[in-house]
Amino acid sequence: MCREFEEIYNDIGIDTRLEIQENEVPEPLKIIIYRIVQESLNNIAKHSEADAVQITLDSTEAGFALAVTDNGCGFDLRTALDRESHAGGMGLGGMQERAELYNGRFEIVSDKGKGTTIRAFWPPPS
Repeated sequence: MCREFEEIYNDIGIDTRLEIQENEVPEPLKIIIYRIVQESLNNIAKHSEADAVQITLDSTEAGFALAVTDNGCGFDLRTALDRESHAGGMGLGGMQERAELYNGRFEIVSDKGKGTTIRAFWPPPS
């Protein structure tokens, strides 16, 4: 997905740091991670004005952690969520719902002029 994204948006570079093997990720979580990254990249291409993205995925004793960070223009989270709820969008809210489907936590940190980070955390499988 990242290679295809860079071919289409060749002015946005992606640095991937995958500190985990695919077989370590539970099957149901794989599609959730994929969809969150996909939606994050879609939002970056549409709105961020970024030229660099970093995607990290790793695993610790505490569970799995995903982060998608861009160096774009950032946004006001409250305004974006309000606009999304009125427009019926599924972007940010959809990512949160997906993370929570697998007992995860989701957060967005964005500062105007400083970029955005999307983070999701999941506990280890029991």
